[in-house]
Amino acid sequence: YLAILVGRVLEQVELIPSSSKTDADLVHRALYYINRHFTEPLTLQSISSTLGFSKYYLSRCFCEKTGCNFNQYLNSLRIDYAKRLLESSNLSVTEIAYESGFESQCTFYRAFRETSGATPNQYRNQFQKQEGF
Repeated sequence: YLAILVGRVLEQVELIPSSSKTDADLVHRALYYINRHFTEPLTLQSISSTLGFSKYYLSRCFCEKTGCNFNQYLNSLRIDYAKRLLESSNLSVTEIAYESGFESQCTFYRAFRETSGATPNQYRNQFQKQEGF
């Protein structure tokens, strides 16, 4: 599932050629860490501390190299994972929100609607209709 998720995210992210090897290495390390831990509580501060850099420096480098900010990237990973859970499990929407790494249902619903144009329940119902459930 992780490989599919990373593939979907990388299709949407435009990588910008590196002007500095150090910056590119930092962003690569950050992406690797985020992709492995996106279902856990993550903040820009926690990742920057883990990597040993200022959160402001990491934020600037991340945005320059990926074309999106940290929260956009993290939420896109979480929403893609939530979509797969909605399609393949009988977990409640609340369980899926927390399983995907969101710390509140409100944040999950807002991010899901912004990304998908539908609520999680609407998305699940549309998927089930398409699949003939």
